[in-house]
Amino acid sequence: MLAKKYRLTAKKDFQHLYKNRKSYQTEFFFVKYLANTLDHSRFAVVISKKVAARAVDRNKNKRRIKAVLQHYYQAMSCPVDMVFYIKKDMKELSFADIQKVIAIFLKSQGLITTL
Repeated sequence: MLAKKYRLTAKKDFQHLYKNRKSYQTEFFFVKYLANTLDHSRFAVVISKKVAARAVDRNKNKRRIKAVLQHYYQAMSCPVDMVFYIKKDMKELSFADIQKVIAIFLKSQGLITTL
């Protein structure tokens, strides 16, 4: 689980992110991100009820995404605020596949240097 200081929660932070963001999209998720001025990165994961009707499934996917982000956190080259919007196809992926997809995203955007 991500510590509270690594979570993006404030409404003003989300609004700033939406206004000035960069974005990236795959068939499994859509990410909005922006460099921040803090000494650490912050993350949020959004899964709608249309994607996973049951709360159990939504929470499972959130935990998986956060576990992968926690794994790559130390390798991140600069602090960013990042919001992941999960799509329906993400439910079918195994944890290893999720890890690969997120690693490819982080590497392609220059947010990490090594896998």
